[in-house]
Amino acid sequence: MTVKRGKLIALIALTTAAALTGCGSADDEPAAVASVAAPAQGTTTPAEDSAPAAKPDVPEACDLLSAADIKKLTGLVASVGTDTPDRCNWVVEKPKDSHYHALTIGVEGYASAEEAKKEFHWFVKEPVQGIGEEASIGDNGLLELTVRVGAAKMTISEQNPAITRDVLLELGRVAARNAA
Repeated sequence: MTVKRGKLIALIALTTAAALTGCGSADDEPAAVASVAAPAQGTTTPAEDSAPAAKPDVPEACDLLSAADIKKLTGLVASVGTDTPDRCNWVVEKPKDSHYHALTIGVEGYASAEEAKKEFHWFVKEPVQGIGEEASIGDNGLLELTVRVGAAKMTISEQNPAITRDVLLELGRVAARNAA
């Protein structure tokens, strides 16, 4: 049996008030409990009204690229090392050197495409045309491509020298198509 939070609070308050009413003397007036009555059926409490809106569907990070996409574009044989809905780490299966990571994809969803567009300017380093609805690339020691498709912001970070700027841009194009 589930009880809505507002009704549960009203029930606790009503029970407490009833218990405290019995604690006074016979001359005391009964406590007023009408003010803590449960909301009428079909109405909502302020807590229910302020619940955050559901975010639109955004792609899961590991759904944006396949092992075949990565092999075709980088020559690396990679598999998923970490898979959560918002982060996917691809690792090189048999590295020939110390570069065992291939790339990381992060996905962040916004409440709407308009909100994502408004917030995207914070991620613009060097605008790139032709990838998703907006894209930007930056290099802070590692190349990072940020792409917006609808209400989703995707960040693809290279972690292997086999992933050059041109390869990262092509990986971004594929990921953007898969996100649409």
